[in-house]
Amino acid sequence: MKVNIERYNNMHFDELCSVIEQVLREYEFEFGIGSLRGDLIALSNNQAYKESKEAFWVARDGDKVIGSIALRSRDDGLAELKRFYLLSEYRGAGIGSKLYDVAEQFAIDKGYEGIWLESSRRFKSAEKLYKKKGYRLLEAIDNEWEDNFYEKKFKECSYESEN
Repeated sequence: MKVNIERYNNMHFDELCSVIEQVLREYEFEFGIGSLRGDLIALSNNQAYKESKEAFWVARDGDKVIGSIALRSRDDGLAELKRFYLLSEYRGAGIGSKLYDVAEQFAIDKGYEGIWLESSRRFKSAEKLYKKKGYRLLEAIDNEWEDNFYEKKFKECSYESEN
């Protein structure tokens, strides 16, 4: 298996939708939940992830799209991790970690202070990855998604005593 990670383009759209739908169905979510459908439509119309500090990537095994990850700009100096999905048969092989590393390096290169993300507690493998990558849990909310909010700062400020 040779997995490549590349920038999203519209030729990936149908396969990307299929990947996301499969992953959501696996965790008993509906494809149209939240802002997902609107976000993907905007992506297909070249209206999303187009700012210089935003990006969307897909992972491919040969010609087959198997996963995705994206970053969006926030107003607080952080990037927001979005659309992080990987087909179940590819989990545990380090592909999710590779996808994540591409996004984090992009965020560092673009001058973000860190990354914020929202993820369902149902996504256990993603939760493990976030902890491994140094995220801290900010808040857990019991809603339709069973949301957890995480944050990772690239450089923590330290204040030394002037004594």
